[in-house]
Amino acid sequence: MHDRKHDFKEILITGVRSLVVQVDVFRNAFEKYGPMEEGLEPNEALERLKAKREEYQVIKMLYDQLHAGEALFGLPHQSYEKLVKTSEQIQLLDKLYGLY
Repeated sequence: MHDRKHDFKEILITGVRSLVVQVDVFRNAFEKYGPMEEGLEPNEALERLKAKREEYQVIKMLYDQLHAGEALFGLPHQSYEKLVKTSEQIQLLDKLYGLY
């Protein structure tokens, strides 16, 4: 039983490390090629917003699972400021394009 717990904890730690990298890559792509890229037509920006929102939701689901795992194993919660910032921007852009 102890070995399985250790194995699950190692998988969790590896998952958290992977998510940190995944969030960085996602945020960089959001900034460079996302809906806020300069010079985009509104329709193109809206399409990019939809795509990035879907990508965000997948990452957020993984974050939720790993966050619960950290709590289960009593590990400190990893901070994902870039994910929070992106979430806030997506929400604001949703409101803006909702008017469009």
